[in-house]
Amino acid sequence: MTFIGVTFSPDGVGGWTPLMPIAPQGSDYSVMSVDDINDGYLGFTKWGGCLWWLGNSFDIKFVTPSMRQGIKMPSASGRSWAAFYGSNPDELERGPISIHGWAGDDRRSPDEVARDFPGLDFMADHLMHSEIYEAAPFCYEGIYFIVPTVFSISGRSPTNEDGAISLSLAFSRDRSGASGWTMNGGDHFEPVLDHGRWGEWDSIRTYSASSLVVVNDQIVLYYAGYPDCHSPKDKRASPMGPLVHRSAVGRATMRLDGMASLHAGVKSAIILTKRLRFEGKRLVVNAQGELAAEILDDQGRVVPNFDRTNCIPFRGDALRHSLTWKDGDLAGLAGKVIQIRFYLKDGDLYSYGFAPPLNK
Repeated sequence: MTFIGVTFSPDGVGGWTPLMPIAPQGSDYSVMSVDDINDGYLGFTKWGGCLWWLGNSFDIKFVTPSMRQGIKMPSASGRSWAAFYGSNPDELERGPISIHGWAGDDRRSPDEVARDFPGLDFMADHLMHSEIYEAAPFCYEGIYFIVPTVFSISGRSPTNEDGAISLSLAFSRDRSGASGWTMNGGDHFEPVLDHGRWGEWDSIRTYSASSLVVVNDQIVLYYAGYPDCHSPKDKRASPMGPLVHRSAVGRATMRLDGMASLHAGVKSAIILTKRLRFEGKRLVVNAQGELAAEILDDQGRVVPNFDRTNCIPFRGDALRHSLTWKDGDLAGLAGKVIQIRFYLKDGDLYSYGFAPPLNK
């Protein structure tokens, strides 16, 4: 039996403690990171067709013996992921198998394979499906995110080891994923990073690092890329013959809070927030396009001096723009329950929040 273990060192060089098993490993890949939200640890381990290790520790409500029955076509390998988490590495809880491919991913598999292998006639559509090869977790602004790698299997290999791998994105308010993950494609995992052109170093497979980091007002993802397909090592070969580019590590960036946005076209859209208790002195928005707002009280009435016509509209692209009103000071609303009605045109609202006064 294989397992995931931890060891500690005072300086990262020597004096390592004995390796301590913390969770069984269901297959060949596991990822672990710091849980900043609950001040502990969060990890995911791949489950790859080895029911024996689940025992009574995991809730298998998402899984049947074939892994796909009821939600997907049958699969020989059935790669999916389960969480483990806790404040102490030797007292980790285990969550349900909650990260797996869906029927929407299966439907997209032929297109994903055809995109990465243009002009090649080796695909078997009836055997194509998708599985989750990797799931790297990270915490961002109080929300749990994962960067799953979606394995679109070509069907030409009898062991389901051939195909392309792409990075996607999902989030949950629950670190175990028991309440479900919201996928960026709705009913499927949509790729968030384009593969390179045919033959380039990241043209077929991309894998995430263990987490994303925020550097200089950007969300940064380091990833590994490969120009060949995923196949058994004794049969591994490039579909295009001699490789022009070898594997490498890439760096992709995203604006702060850029995982999702509320978008409006040339016609103005109205966005009404839920009721919030205003804490701070300023209303700060991360947006691009044209944006204005008005403040409502707890009865849904516009607060005097905070109507739309009195708001100084924002036009442009900014990560932290303070919306202001000509005759109103938001500091006077501190502690009160309010709603915000945004008016967005030809742009995106990524996030908003309350902030202390600017330094004089």
